[in-house]
Amino acid sequence: MASELVHIELANRNHRTLLYLLEAHQDHPEWVTTVAFYKAVQVVEAVFAAHSQSHSHGHDTRLRELKRTIFKDIFRGFRPLYAASLVARYLVDSASQKLEGTGNAKQYACYTDYCSAEKVLNNLLKKRLNAVEQHAVKFLSDDGKTQLQ
Repeated sequence: MASELVHIELANRNHRTLLYLLEAHQDHPEWVTTVAFYKAVQVVEAVFAAHSQSHSHGHDTRLRELKRTIFKDIFRGFRPLYAASLVARYLVDSASQKLEGTGNAKQYACYTDYCSAEKVLNNLLKKRLNAVEQHAVKFLSDDGKTQLQ
């Protein structure tokens, strides 16, 4: 099991990748979304390591853990990143299938049919990823807080 600071370093690597991708975010919104989501994953895993010395095993267990009352503020930012990353990676909105109760997931021809490059910046990064980070620092050690980019 990786430590809090190992997860922070992985989050920071994703952060540096985001900075690189943001130079051409109009051309790669699906990659910006995916890397932002994986940065959030590492931040969440750092929280779990710092708070309970536990580690989630996959997206479903991570989501279940984040739904706990203590982590609800992190979950509110994390869940939209997770949903958007699924569309970015697979061009299928699995969340729509569950919400509409149709059994048919909404499919997209390209990621920008789901989310524009500007929405990726303004909603997913500035709002959602920022919320994950802001609420996560409450659970991190002083070293974790200092090192998180």
